[in-house]
Amino acid sequence: GREEVQKSALHLTGKPLQRILVSPYVRARQTAELVRQSLGFDAPVVTVPWLTPDSSPRQVLAQLDTLGIEDVLLVS
Repeated sequence: GREEVQKSALHLTGKPLQRILVSPYVRARQTAELVRQSLGFDAPVVTVPWLTPDSSPRQVLAQLDTLGIEDVLLVS
């Protein structure tokens, strides 16, 4: 649960991160928020409707390209 998420988040410490994007699913949003807090990341988690298991990988990549940022954490 929470301990595993926090432990996994430690692997991201010190890595560049511009944004955290999350699917609209409740569990994913909870996980993303826990990672954000664990990393001390100041920006809010951004929920996007196109990040679900049913989403087309091509669609996700196209959406990511429109953001114009390189360091993104995806939580789905």
